[in-house]
Amino acid sequence: MARAQRRRKVRELREKERKGIGARGGRGTRIVALALVGAFLVGAGGWGAYTFLAGASGHDDVLYVVNGHEITRAELDRRVNVIRYLYGISESGITPDLRQALLEDLVDGYLVAAEAARRGITVDPAEARRLDEQFEMSLKVVHGSPLAITAARLRLRVRQSDVAAYRDALILNNKLYQAVTAEVTVTEEDILALYAELKETMDMAGLSLEEARDRLADEALQKKRGEVYLSFLAELRSRADIAGPG
Repeated sequence: MARAQRRRKVRELREKERKGIGARGGRGTRIVALALVGAFLVGAGGWGAYTFLAGASGHDDVLYVVNGHEITRAELDRRVNVIRYLYGISESGITPDLRQALLEDLVDGYLVAAEAARRGITVDPAEARRLDEQFEMSLKVVHGSPLAITAARLRLRVRQSDVAAYRDALILNNKLYQAVTAEVTVTEEDILALYAELKETMDMAGLSLEEARDRLADEALQKKRGEVYLSFLAELRSRADIAGPG
C-alpha cells in the first residue's frame, strides 16, 4: 500500500474522532477474570492504579530517527493500543499497512510538533478538555460501561499519558492545518471539475450545477486544502534528517 493510502487510513480515524464517535470493532466475550481485574482497577483509582500495572512493553527497537529524535517500537505499540482503545479496533483490524501508517504518522507528528513550536502554536487547555470529552463519548459508544472501559484499558496497557500524547498530536496537527491552508481558495474551474467527476454519483444524481454549487464549493475547498497540507508535510519531511526502514 502506498504511503498516501496509509495516511488516508489514519485521517479516517481522525475524522471519526472529530465527529465524537467511535468505530465499533470486535469486542468478543468478556470473561469473568477480566471483569474482576477491571473491578479491581475501578476500585483502586482508575488511571493511577492502571499506570502502576501497565509498565513498559520492553520493545525499544528504534524504527525511525527524525532530526536526532528516536521513534521506537514501544512508542508505536503505545499508539496502536490507543487507537484500538479509542476506536474499538480488534487486534486483527491492525493490519501491517495500518501499523505502518501509524508509524509514518508518528514521524509526521514529531515534525508537526516542531513546526508548531516554531510558529508559537500550542495546545490550549480548553481545546484539550473538549477533545477529552469527545474521547469519553467515543469510549462509551465503543465499550459501553465504565467497567468495560477500564477492562479494555487494562488489556491494551493504555496509560493516561498515551491518550494525552495522541490528543495533543491531533490538536497541533489541526491547528497547523488551519494555519497552513487558511488562504486556500477554489475557482470556478475547480467547482466545474468536481461536478463533472461527481454528477453521476448517487449523492449528485439529478442535481443541476447550481443546485449542487454550495456543496461542490465546500468539497472542492476541503480537497484543495488537503492537497496543500499534504504537500506541506512532504516539504517538512524533505527538510528533515530522517533515517528509518526503506
